Amino acid sequence: MEYKATLNLPKTDFPMKANLPQREPELLASWEKERLYEQIQEAGKGRPLYVLHDGPP
Repeated sequence: MEYKATLNLPKTDFPMKANLPQREPELLASWEKERLYEQIQEAGKGRPLYVLHDGPP
């Protein structure tokens, strides 16, 4: 059975992945340049630890 025929996907003029393979390195570089991860860590200092348990027990 051809499962592709069973999917109801939108038909658009733009690519579904938005050129992710080309854009991801640019995004990662900009986040590193802006020190985004460090800013998030600084903003969370002094707050109680939040742990999200995900997955099977």
